[in-house]
Amino acid sequence: MALTTRSIFFFVIGVSYILLDSLSAEGNILQSPSGSNNEGPGKIACRGSSFFFYQKPEYPRDCSEVRDSCSSSVSSGVYLIKPDGYEEPFEAYCDNDMDSGGWTVILRRLNESLGFNRAWSDYEKGFGFLSREFWLGHEKIAFLTNQEEYALQINITFENCTSCDLKYDAFRISDEWSNYTISTVGTYQTDSTCRWKEQDNPFECDPSDLSTTFKDCDEVWTNNYNNRQDGIYCIRPAGWTDPPFKVRCNMSIDGGRWTVFQRRIDGTTNFYRKWDEYKEGFGDVEHEFWLGNERLHYITQQATYEYRVDLVSSAAYYNKYTNFHIDSEENKYRLTNVGTRTGTKGYSFYNIQNTPFSTYDQDNDGRSYNCAEGHRSGWWHGTYFYTYSYSYCYTFRSGNTYVICSHANHNGDYNGGNGENIFDNDCNYKYVEMKIRRTS
Repeated sequence: MALTTRSIFFFVIGVSYILLDSLSAEGNILQSPSGSNNEGPGKIACRGSSFFFYQKPEYPRDCSEVRDSCSSSVSSGVYLIKPDGYEEPFEAYCDNDMDSGGWTVILRRLNESLGFNRAWSDYEKGFGFLSREFWLGHEKIAFLTNQEEYALQINITFENCTSCDLKYDAFRISDEWSNYTISTVGTYQTDSTCRWKEQDNPFECDPSDLSTTFKDCDEVWTNNYNNRQDGIYCIRPAGWTDPPFKVRCNMSIDGGRWTVFQRRIDGTTNFYRKWDEYKEGFGDVEHEFWLGNERLHYITQQATYEYRVDLVSSAAYYNKYTNFHIDSEENKYRLTNVGTRTGTKGYSFYNIQNTPFSTYDQDNDGRSYNCAEGHRSGWWHGTYFYTYSYSYCYTFRSGNTYVICSHANHNGDYNGGNGENIFDNDCNYKYVEMKIRRTS
């Protein structure tokens, strides 16, 4: 049977999530008495009809088949479906009002009445009320998305009543054995309101852009391109054979000319990533992002660069080092000698110099602990290493031991817990910008 593109509808309202007590203490999907359109197993209610259509012995596999089972239009509501291979039929909310209908809703957030701070088993089984707020369940979604090719629609309404739509054309999650990993999302379509989204090719450039002749933001400045304004520019470092890529240039702070390679401002981008993602880069270069270790290597090998990080918690801080160079992937993107320091926030980079980069799926820290997993970030972990008997904000727990693997971790979880957060001497910074500038 040829693959067809079906629909899964991911509906979210509101961007400020307050975690409250659950309406379903058992963590199961519950049915509101007035919310169902089914009239018993194997039946679908067809709008405008005085009878029920009795199906074939099998149930519809998703809401697309619910929609297609009636000759007349089908109202939005709760229906029984049974994906291929799933043991028993279950109830799902079908949206038949958006576009051409047939959307299987997997999540809805409306008014913060349902707590989503849940255990693994709750997310696996599903929880909430299908007629109100709910999560359908990892296991159901895995069976759904592995029977055909599905599109994912995300609809968001913000507190100021503006809305934002995202659509991915090939959404699929894996099974329990793979921890329900998102295996693909395909390509996306969106509107400009969703400017914070992560892009499929966040650093792609138009080859006709004149700035592609520049090797870094220093050359953008030297050529007085775009009147040396802060913003996004396209560069091609020496030796880089792939297409030019976008970078953020900070032209205003400390004399300008800074090529930004990391930025954290509100936590919309996840930095707990695999090796290949840190290698290629991720996020939105106009918002939060990691430029990519391979790009960073090519930039820093073409000249001598200094490094600056700006951090904000309750106050603003900065550190500068006179040297910043990243080795090749063959050498695990090792951070070499950082030179001398000036600034207002400790000597954290001295403790990670000459350290290979690590991610949770490629542990290069040389310790018995997986430091990237414990600190939940790709970073230069391992050279600075201590264990404690008491917890501190920058330590993660392993049994009865509390561990710190680096004196700074700018890629930790935004608003994370102990040892998992963004820290540099202190913890939980709300703004971080890492950048480099040519000195010779």
